[in-house]
Amino acid sequence: MERPQPNRNAFLSSPAPVFPSSGDTIFYTEPVSEDPREELRRRRSTRRKQTLAALLDELIALKDDDFDIDSHRNGPDAPGKLTNIRCAPIVDDRLQNEGAALFELFNKRIRQVDTELLNFGNAVRPLGSSVGLISSSFQLRARLQQILHLFRENASDIFPDRVKRELVEPLKPLSSRKKSKTRLSRQGPTRQIRPYTELTSDLEQFPAQFELLAKDLVTFLHFLHDIPEFRDEGLNTSVLSFDTDLKYWASCLKEFKQQFQYPAIKRYVNDLTREMDEHLENIRDALRIFVKDGVSTIRTAQNHTQTGLQNLSTVATFFSGVTATTLQYSFDKIDTSKEHFVNMLWITSLVFSIASSINSQLAYHWRAAMYRSPRSAVPWWVSIWLTRTPLIFLVVSVMAFSAGLVTWTYSSGQGRLVTTSATIFTSFTSMALLAVAIWFACERWAFSKTKGSRWLGDIANDMKNQFLRSTGLIWVAEVPPKHVKRAATWGGTQVNRVTTGLYKASTFMLGSVAPSVRRGSSSSGSFAEEGYAFRSNGEPVLPLNSSRSEHSRRPSDVSYKSHARLSPLQPAIIEDQEMVTSPTEEKMPIIAQSSRPVPETPGPVTAAKKSWQRIGKKVIQSRVMTRPSSKSDPTSPRSPMRQATMLSAPERAMSDGSERFAAVRPSRLTFLIPALKKLQATQQLNEHSGLVRHMQFSPDGKYLASCSWDRTAIIWRVGEPFALHQLLAHPGEGFIGQVAWSPDGTKLLTKMHRRVKVWTLQGVCSKTINREHKVEAVAWMPSGRAFASVEHDHVFILDTQGNVKGSHYFERMEIHDVAFTPDEQRLLLVGTLQKSTDGLIPSKSRAEKRILVYDLTDQTVENQVPVLENVRDVTISSDGQVALVSYEDKAPPELWRLGLVRDEGRLTLLRTYMPSVQTNPPPPNAPPQTGAPTNLVEFAGPSYFGGKGDQFIICASKKGDIHIWDRESGLLLHSLRGANIVDESTEDLTCIAWGHNISGQFMFATATYDGMVRIWTAPAPPETQPPSRAESPTPSARYKHPSGIGVELESVKM
Repeated sequence: MERPQPNRNAFLSSPAPVFPSSGDTIFYTEPVSEDPREELRRRRSTRRKQTLAALLDELIALKDDDFDIDSHRNGPDAPGKLTNIRCAPIVDDRLQNEGAALFELFNKRIRQVDTELLNFGNAVRPLGSSVGLISSSFQLRARLQQILHLFRENASDIFPDRVKRELVEPLKPLSSRKKSKTRLSRQGPTRQIRPYTELTSDLEQFPAQFELLAKDLVTFLHFLHDIPEFRDEGLNTSVLSFDTDLKYWASCLKEFKQQFQYPAIKRYVNDLTREMDEHLENIRDALRIFVKDGVSTIRTAQNHTQTGLQNLSTVATFFSGVTATTLQYSFDKIDTSKEHFVNMLWITSLVFSIASSINSQLAYHWRAAMYRSPRSAVPWWVSIWLTRTPLIFLVVSVMAFSAGLVTWTYSSGQGRLVTTSATIFTSFTSMALLAVAIWFACERWAFSKTKGSRWLGDIANDMKNQFLRSTGLIWVAEVPPKHVKRAATWGGTQVNRVTTGLYKASTFMLGSVAPSVRRGSSSSGSFAEEGYAFRSNGEPVLPLNSSRSEHSRRPSDVSYKSHARLSPLQPAIIEDQEMVTSPTEEKMPIIAQSSRPVPETPGPVTAAKKSWQRIGKKVIQSRVMTRPSSKSDPTSPRSPMRQATMLSAPERAMSDGSERFAAVRPSRLTFLIPALKKLQATQQLNEHSGLVRHMQFSPDGKYLASCSWDRTAIIWRVGEPFALHQLLAHPGEGFIGQVAWSPDGTKLLTKMHRRVKVWTLQGVCSKTINREHKVEAVAWMPSGRAFASVEHDHVFILDTQGNVKGSHYFERMEIHDVAFTPDEQRLLLVGTLQKSTDGLIPSKSRAEKRILVYDLTDQTVENQVPVLENVRDVTISSDGQVALVSYEDKAPPELWRLGLVRDEGRLTLLRTYMPSVQTNPPPPNAPPQTGAPTNLVEFAGPSYFGGKGDQFIICASKKGDIHIWDRESGLLLHSLRGANIVDESTEDLTCIAWGHNISGQFMFATATYDGMVRIWTAPAPPETQPPSRAESPTPSARYKHPSGIGVELESVKM
């Protein structure tokens, strides 16, 4: 019986070894042969198998040294020692959902741009010189398909349950279209089609594909600019901005070569889809506008040019026919030199007219061809021949024909009147034609010199004025015309005075005739005097003397109850309550009377009937206004407000944390949630008069330090109540941005703009350290012998006397914060990348930020992780195994594992901590929606570790919320409001600090914009040990509340 062989496939896929170790004993039985030679061969074979098994065991041990977490640790939970870590990511559900949603949005945007590019190619196909646009748009579509395929491969690796791989066939090139069978039969054997490139799935190709996409975008824009009839600045700006950002991302990603299989890099690449989405949306909108407006504009311009060429060809053809007909009268007369000259001129005119017609047709077909080269790629002599010669040849033909016509009048013996008239008129038209041609040429010259900034007339006026000043004729050109204009103005004024006097005299003499005319007017004229006018059919119109506002009223302001036409013989009474234009105006009817007697007509609507109508309207209105509404009546059974809870969404989420996990809960969380629910603000410290920028408890938990924008820092003695221990004043030294306790709790650092002060517990400033550059942050070394000063792209190691013990430079980085590992061998940094390795900066996207692991001994960067959010703070746990990274604004804090891979520090994302607050809760009867709108929390200051053994993650929001998570499982244990203990009003928070090593109770402090510092306390439960793997929930164990709220708990092996 042979020895069982190990499963090598299981070795490659399983994190735990499946082979027996070297210390294990494997028993197997085998029949013993009586032949000694056979027994010897069997023993030799057994030794070879044992040697191979031992070799496999050594390979497994090497694998475990590189990737296993717990196989070779120096004791359980050894503080200060980095453990070997596994490269597999641990991502929570929220990250999975957000990352998958980002990719799906990117996928949708790519497909929208692809559709617009396809529509663009179809729209520009009828245009001249469109083959470049069609080819570049097709190449751009193929490149976007490749980019989308790479992003899908990346997303399917980190979100395998949300994003699935798809088999995508690449776009075939334009030359690979199938030919018809008849054409293939005529051409004989088929031509070999150029193979197209398959889509690559290698994630290392991201930088190269970004650069190729930028190149394709520039090529597309170049072909678009070759069409001068339309220039789309929106599309131009969008493409150039996207091109800049693509080159920047490609340059940054080149620094992570051979690292695209790491989860942190994959997550960063997936986050780039958010930055690309805005660019793609702008390009999509610009393409839509171009297809809608630009293509029609270009087609109109090209059609106009082609129509002009057709008309020019028609004129030239017609003129060549006229010239050929006229030539018949003189071609056989060759006796004198004049007759020879006439034939020469008319034959020349005929040649140039035919050439003009042919060139016009040639230019027409050349401009209409989609495969023609753009004008920028055509030689100058070809461009001139096609665009300029048709008109020039026609002008030369006309002038030659005119000159021949004048010469023919002399050679044929015409009379003096005919010859003189022909000479004068021909000279006049020829000179005018020549002058216009010269003007056209000068306009072309002016455009080439000024690029359209000045007209030819302005240039000619400047030249004229310069000539007059240089010759002294400026007085003749300016002074006499000025006096002539003044005299003309005076004469016009005198004429106006005489005309006005004559008009007044005639009006005075004819004034007595007007009363008699008015007395002889008809009865309807009295209404005209009162300001009323009548139509031809007798209907009254607006008063003649009404104001402008009455004439300009809308038709809806005046309504008549009857639209029937009124006879001139009938009195018309038209009443309307809305005819009144002001409260003081009477509601009087408009009566149209006639001088002739009229028969008696039925009277208007009676007052009683009108009263009943008014009462009916009021009753209807009252019923409508008093109708009960189910939406506003809290007692209505249909009202959703009666069924909704009285708590808001945040309060419902915070109301009872114990019920949420009542079904199944780890034993270590049984006492934590009730204890945290007892947290309340017990004290309020009012010494600061300005915004509190930073706070920190001393390592022994006996003191609290706070700094404010009132230029003071305070050391508080922890107790019941808190007491002001020392007031550290900084008069005239600027705002204090940070306080930092030494590890032994005997010294305190206060950081200002370019200065760091060292204080003792007695409130004595032992040293003021001035720096040349702005100090971003300070951080003590765990031993307390020195501290780090972060200054732009340098980190200086200083002792308490200000002596520089070390300097570390980080090229192209602006460092924001640092933290030391407990063994002081490595430094964790967060900062912003100022520019890429190629010196590029982003156009619209956010600058890349990075988290770095720096070896202080070798002074090398061991690992760097790119992120897009504004990272500002980093804190390392007391055991040195994990780091908490905090961001600005609405980005949640993240927990990163700091471990070793081949003796180099490596960061691995564990989870994020993000509470979502639902702004508008859905109705109780509405179906549950996974994509309900949520309001992300805007965090106030950094987040910190809390509890014994750093078992909590605590953070505060600017709106006053305080959130506490379990670090191990990522569960939100408790959330509370930062309420004022005096009047229960909520106030905005600026920072938070947890008190460590305070026996018997939980304690943390919060601060507000007005300088208030509040102390929150609660009795600690009897069992608050740090989490252990034995008490951790199993991976992917899901706890579900009876209300339907599910929470997934993931185990974290520390």
